[in-house]
Amino acid sequence: MNKVITAIRKYCYISYPSIITLIFIGLNKYIYHINIGENELNTIIGLLGTLIGFLLMAITVFLSLPKENIVIKRVKKYNHHKIFSKCILLGILFSCLTILFWIMKLPNSWILICFLISISETIIAAYYIYLLCLYSFE
Repeated sequence: MNKVITAIRKYCYISYPSIITLIFIGLNKYIYHINIGENELNTIIGLLGTLIGFLLMAITVFLSLPKENIVIKRVKKYNHHKIFSKCILLGILFSCLTILFWIMKLPNSWILICFLISISETIIAAYYIYLLCLYSFE
């Protein structure tokens, strides 16, 4: 059981969005059909522009931290910088994909799934930035 939890944490950029997607599909199909109007989609797309800006800011904060800091050395030792970078990359990718799906007028369920994935990647990135900033001042 401990190995499963470790694997979920190590591959959080894949596992958390996958869990959220499965929950959304289950809720949408079996319990409550989620119906989103055009006005709500416009709000989601506006929010995604903000998320892309946050993710770019997060990678900038990470790159601006001093490289000789003991916290950054520990982050690199345990490969957390790779996890963080993949979270940022996937967050930006799924945000752009959501906007592209909206432009192409694809089904709302696809747009919502990509939106939820980009939200989860942004939350993971925010958590990493919070921890990095918190521990770099100790």
